Amino acid sequence: MGARSASRVATVETWTDRATVACIGAFGLAVWWPTRSLPYHWDSATFVVDAARDLIATGFHPLVATHSDFAHPPLFVALVALAWSALGESRAVAHALVLPALPLAMLATYRLGIKVSDRAVGAAAAFLLGGVAVVLEEVGQIYMDLPIAALLAWGVLAWLNDRRGWAAALFSAAALMKIPAPLTVPGALMLVVAASPKTRKDLRAYLALAAPFGVDALWLAYHAAETGWVLWRPGRSVPAPHGVMDRLMALATVVQWLLLGQWRWVLLVAAAAAAALTRPWRPWRPGGDLSLLLAPVAAGVLFFAAIGEFGLRYGIYLLPLYFVACLSLVRAALRRHGGAWLGAGSAALFALFATTWHPNAALTASYVFRPDENLAYLDMITIGQKSARWLESKHPDAEIYGAGPEAYELAEPWQGYVTRPLKFAHCLDFAPHPGAEQLVIVHGYHPQQPLCRRIVDATGARVLARFEDDGKWLEVYAVPAFDRGADGR
Repeated sequence: MGARSASRVATVETWTDRATVACIGAFGLAVWWPTRSLPYHWDSATFVVDAARDLIATGFHPLVATHSDFAHPPLFVALVALAWSALGESRAVAHALVLPALPLAMLATYRLGIKVSDRAVGAAAAFLLGGVAVVLEEVGQIYMDLPIAALLAWGVLAWLNDRRGWAAALFSAAALMKIPAPLTVPGALMLVVAASPKTRKDLRAYLALAAPFGVDALWLAYHAAETGWVLWRPGRSVPAPHGVMDRLMALATVVQWLLLGQWRWVLLVAAAAAAALTRPWRPWRPGGDLSLLLAPVAAGVLFFAAIGEFGLRYGIYLLPLYFVACLSLVRAALRRHGGAWLGAGSAALFALFATTWHPNAALTASYVFRPDENLAYLDMITIGQKSARWLESKHPDAEIYGAGPEAYELAEPWQGYVTRPLKFAHCLDFAPHPGAEQLVIVHGYHPQQPLCRRIVDATGARVLARFEDDGKWLEVYAVPAFDRGADGR
């Protein structure tokens, strides 16, 4: 290739990179913008927001993330608290803190694709990551899973580029947000290093990958000194599976949710077919690009199956590696002119992903205790807002019994649902109070809600109001002995 041709190729690649980065930034801003002032929801409300408020109230001492049964490292919570300390507590500031997470994760995925294969793979993997329903759901949450995905993806890229110091720093930052981060990604990379004849004696590599473990060990020692417990609060059970069948079922569940669900099985099937056609044995060897990408995915699947506690958002940080590995195999099978075919196929797959973003849901007919991992969480926020405003307006002095999420929606104005605390108590604490107006909230989305339903059935309470949004519903009942005849409207 002549100098002029090489220069032309470099120019095209430069402009391709700029255009891709611009598109990633525009996409990230577009999906974040509608969430910029959303009320807090689920773990954002019950953990991160209240823990950040506690850090501010205590002057960041002790540096412990409260409101959790687990010893979550405090970095993300502390960042929220620092942002509020500098700019004032508001939902706008909290959501703005999360804004860079998706573009950074997509950009790291793009660079990983280029490193392992080419720009077509990088761009396809980046936008497929941005099209995953649970990833978009996390854009509207004040939580650490999406920032961790960005940190770990950049950390793996630094590792592939032999920038050990940067990789150690990025992995350590992720470890200071969530303990599974070092157990899966750096831990798996350490196994690959040990298995490869070229790197098994590389002391520098071991030290870099051990850094996040050291950071978490120091954190757990500090946490134990401040709280008296290490990993989880005394009395908190960890549902680890027992027996061969339980373990196999847990493994199948994690594989289904993480690697196959919401059309991700198409990637796996395509990658398996491509691998069978091209037999890319070299990249699979220890130390090869595919082994470095897929070892953390395998480690993550096994880890989450072993502990028996998994939500799809926990595995977000594994998806960049999974997507790049699968698409690089497909790209190799398509050979020289496969970039266009890969782009067309990925665009079609993105369209399939989009069907899972906010699907039309049937009315909830049974209890669903797992939070939505798509944009249907917006429906929960909507019915929470509507019911909270109605209760504050129509029944401001009533005793209100329920479970979650109304516990924070009605009692904590800073969550964004009411302007002042209402008289809320859990159904577990229900007792008749003569002369008081007593209301019970019933829905199907919390483990304590069956008790609320039993109170309604036992007392013959009558419904005052019902709120629905895209299959989600909530009802407010008046206990009849103290019902003052309100029509509820």
